[in-house]
Amino acid sequence: MKKLLALVLCVMMFVSVLSTNAFADQHQPLPTYGSDTKWGSLNAANKAISNTKKNIDYIYGALAADTAVFGTVKAMDSVVVDMVKSLFADVDTISKDGTDAAGRVGTWYITSDSLEKNAKAVLRDALGGEIADYMNSHLGSYTTVGTHKEVADINNNWYELVFVGYDGYGSAIYYDATNKNIFGQNAAKDWFIYNGTKTAQELVGVKDPAWGQSQNNMFKEVQDFHYDPLKYAQAFATATSKALSSEKGIANIQAFAYGLMQLKAADAVSDKMDDLMDEIAKWEDGTLILSQYGFADFDKLGNDPSLNPYAFIDPDVLPKASMDLSDIVKTDNTSYFIPDFPVNP
Repeated sequence: MKKLLALVLCVMMFVSVLSTNAFADQHQPLPTYGSDTKWGSLNAANKAISNTKKNIDYIYGALAADTAVFGTVKAMDSVVVDMVKSLFADVDTISKDGTDAAGRVGTWYITSDSLEKNAKAVLRDALGGEIADYMNSHLGSYTTVGTHKEVADINNNWYELVFVGYDGYGSAIYYDATNKNIFGQNAAKDWFIYNGTKTAQELVGVKDPAWGQSQNNMFKEVQDFHYDPLKYAQAFATATSKALSSEKGIANIQAFAYGLMQLKAADAVSDKMDDLMDEIAKWEDGTLILSQYGFADFDKLGNDPSLNPYAFIDPDVLPKASMDLSDIVKTDNTSYFIPDFPVNP
């Protein structure tokens, strides 16, 4: 027993010597971590969850709305294509007087392909304008109007600010996610910038965030629109229906169709008039006889009488205004030109 007690005393003396001599100048460093990132506040996390759920609903709603809109436009366009094709079914070309790039006077012949393309473009433009007018005038039926803040840098590039909350004195806190800046705006609409180390969420409720003056930044409030996908699709369907089948829509489409029919009639009559002029020219020197009666004058080549109402009526001089068809008879690379006078060899 005495030997055991002596051994314990020796060990204790040895530990005592080590603790005061061997480890007297040794200090462990403070623990360090590789990231300063921390969880955001509970309110911020819950808000993010709620917003994300709404965003997911919006994503699928937008897809459904856009699919419905495309189907509506596609159905409407089939009406346009079928109508134009039927109206130009037996037309090869439409002719009109004009000049070519060299300034020669003659006749342009616009092909049926060009006529169909131009007519569809005119009709699509008119229907699209009607739909846009309805959508603009009924904006409130499918949108919620809001605003957001933006800040500019020294190069006048603008960035959206995200509202985070309020500090302890009621100043609004905004975060510029692009440039990682935090701004505050008090009740007097004065702007401040935060130069500390806390995150924007950590400033919420803080009574003295140590705001600094923001003298080098410009701020503005921008109006924005939030769309309800279902209501948007419903409004678009109504707009399309009115453009096509309302009393005004039907009347304008009929006017368009009658305009194309007038264009076809004018071209057909023009061909018949050419035949009539040929017949006159062959009738016992009819050009001279008509000139002797004083009913018509002819140019030096013996072509194209100046139509005089006492003898002939010009069917190209129309008594009533009708649809403007100038865009439909535009020339393109499929059109061709024949000059009135032969080209010098």
